[in-house]
Amino acid sequence: MLKEINAELSRPGADLDAARERLAAAGGVRRGGLADAQATVEIEGPEKLARMAEELTRSLAVCIVIFNAGARRQGDSSVADENLRRRSLEHALSKRAQFVDQARRTIDV
Repeated sequence: MLKEINAELSRPGADLDAARERLAAAGGVRRGGLADAQATVEIEGPEKLARMAEELTRSLAVCIVIFNAGARRQGDSSVADENLRRRSLEHALSKRAQFVDQARRTIDV
């Protein structure tokens, strides 16, 4: 979802209202289902996996804040803004990949 939002915010004439709606939905997922999943990992999983789940959740939260800031600027996106969004998205995706890899090793899949 964030990849698509980043692409939308990066193009000229971006549909900022649609991007804001999608960001709100992403924030809702982070606060809802993802928060529940993180709590389950913290309660039932090993400490290392719990830390990784927390890192992923934090990274996604930062990413959403950065994307929201870009959407609020009404399309006045600079190259620096686009680079910041790209780097925050790459960081979140990296944290997700690390978490999934560790989770798979933990449950021997």
